[in-house]
Amino acid sequence: MGLALAQMDVVTQQNAAFVGESAAAAAAASLAERARSLNMLIAAFKVERATGIGPGGYRT
Repeated sequence: MGLALAQMDVVTQQNAAFVGESAAAAAAASLAERARSLNMLIAAFKVERATGIGPGGYRT
């Protein structure tokens, strides 16, 4: 009886560790997706490097 309880305890701990790892992996994947989305959103605000030449070819 004691051995069976010890084995059940080991399996329970392994399952808990697996759930924790799965949750961490899901959180990491979600964070990566949110980072990709944020990069796409801020891409609209990126500007070209200043060249000193304004509209119409005039120096600014």
